[in-house]
Amino acid sequence: MTTVHVLTGLEQAGLHIWRDRAAQSASQLAYDAEPRGLDSDRLVSFRAPLDSQLHGDAHALLHTDGDWEKGEHRKTFARTAQYRFPDDVWCAHGAARLLAMNPFAVSQDRIRIHLITAARYRDGQLFVWSPGRPERRVDPAGVDGHGPYFDLQLEGRDRHLFLFKFAKPSGELEPDYANRLWSAHDGREVWVHSDSSPISPRPPVIETLRVQYLAPTASAEAELHLWQESSDFAKTFRGSLADDGWVRFEAPIYTELPYRFKFRNASLQPIWEDDEAPRSVFLREGAAWTVDGDGSHRRLGAGGPWTLEGDHELFGDRPRADRDVVVEIAAIAPDSSLPAPGS
Repeated sequence: MTTVHVLTGLEQAGLHIWRDRAAQSASQLAYDAEPRGLDSDRLVSFRAPLDSQLHGDAHALLHTDGDWEKGEHRKTFARTAQYRFPDDVWCAHGAARLLAMNPFAVSQDRIRIHLITAARYRDGQLFVWSPGRPERRVDPAGVDGHGPYFDLQLEGRDRHLFLFKFAKPSGELEPDYANRLWSAHDGREVWVHSDSSPISPRPPVIETLRVQYLAPTASAEAELHLWQESSDFAKTFRGSLADDGWVRFEAPIYTELPYRFKFRNASLQPIWEDDEAPRSVFLREGAAWTVDGDGSHRRLGAGGPWTLEGDHELFGDRPRADRDVVVEIAAIAPDSSLPAPGS
């Protein structure tokens, strides 16, 4: 059972939980979590029976009286050790981020937010809000090589968590998918990109992501499609075919920020990998890392990940077909082309 603590101003809010439909399931699992009133920190809480033995992602959206949170603010539950769901998570109405650590366990009395932006928001403002108190706009405290930075003195509940985004000089706000939820665990100094929701406690720099990909048949037509969730960034890269049949890709990306990727291969049918194939990757300290299914960070190495067509798994070293595998089939479907057991 997972308790979901929600920062919201909605009265009589509901929390809808659902899972991605698996290929083998006849229907989509969906239900409203049990409301539990206010918790000790005055956040609305819900109890959700999440079964860790069921594969696929679980998501949540707030709603009340037929009014639903926007799809951009869909919250996806991460998993912990042994792929279990955490006992408690924290989130906010109007942002997609789910927090695995209690933001009320620590506090900050001030924060500096660095905005990495080329031009659109350089002369703009920081827009800060939280349910139950007035919104405010904050002018930049200065400018550095990344862009403007903003200093905030924090009081009350804001010392633990609040929401923010940026406004252009015209007053136009960033898209809703860029709504960010800051937690005191993020620290007193953070870096964010314009039109993108991830928050980094370290200054990102551009480095090269290297990926090695192997398909059933060697093909130089393979393309790596790279994107950031909760962002408008998406780009496709062509690879180079090596003599050993692997296709190698290089892509310049920012360190510390999470990316996802999958492959398009015109020599295969279907051309795109299926929806279970996207991989997660980020760069840190000169190496590529991935986020495993249990939410842990795994270092892949400076050479970047190795991966196989149609498989979301990432390897730190080149996989080799150097083992024999015996598969015993106990029963087969009547229409199967496989030989019957024992024949």
